[in-house]
Amino acid sequence: MSKQAKVNHESICWLIVLSLSISVPIGASEELLLCVVRAAYPDVAASDIRRELDFLAGHNLVYVHKMPSKRWIASLTLDGLGVIENRCL
Repeated sequence: MSKQAKVNHESICWLIVLSLSISVPIGASEELLLCVVRAAYPDVAASDIRRELDFLAGHNLVYVHKMPSKRWIASLTLDGLGVIENRCL
């Protein structure tokens, strides 16, 4: 992964986590997260959001509910909330 790709990955993950912190306790759809991330990275696709959500879920920072309608709803886990609290203090 190039240095720029790593920076983009980290920035997109942080935007997702921040957005989910605002949506506690309801969570947010992948469409909403895509809109937020596209404000900073206009070329981001829905597949990129799903990839980052999978990455964050793999690190137990978010919970992803994959609905039968193929829609994804994400929310922060307690570990994800801890990251926000520690990083924003």
